[in-house]
Amino acid sequence: MRIALLDDDPILLELIKSTLERHHHVCHTYADGASLLKDIRHETFDLLIVDWHLPDMEGSEVMQTVRQMSGLHLPVLFITRRQDERDVVEALTRGADDFMTKPLRMGELVARMTALLRRAFPDVMGSRLVFGPYCFDAERRELSVHGQPVDLKNREYELALFMFRNPG
Repeated sequence: MRIALLDDDPILLELIKSTLERHHHVCHTYADGASLLKDIRHETFDLLIVDWHLPDMEGSEVMQTVRQMSGLHLPVLFITRRQDERDVVEALTRGADDFMTKPLRMGELVARMTALLRRAFPDVMGSRLVFGPYCFDAERRELSVHGQPVDLKNREYELALFMFRNPG
């Protein structure tokens, strides 16, 4: 899946990016809101991870603008050092689908992100992915076409799955 990550901490950006890439996602990183808002006009993303405090604007402003541009279907995970109940309520009220406080635990981040993606894209995130005559079985890591198994090496399977999940 294609994920946009917005945070002004370059170390955290790289940590999250490498974690998500190990889970076979494509991660685009942004250090300021303006860069993300510029790219979102011509890029498509399946999930947005946003920090609250950014150098040029608040993450909640970015999230509201993205919601106006792309609609409500894009899941948003809000990350911040703020942890008061009113901060959580504000983020969720402004359009976030989930909320995490820093320091982030990478296992929890992946689990929350996967849950958001599973709810937003149930056909793609299941154990069986079907694209017309092509069927990917994620548990067995097998591809079949018209019911016939295709002999693929691990890297070939990953590449085929990536291409089907990211058409164009």
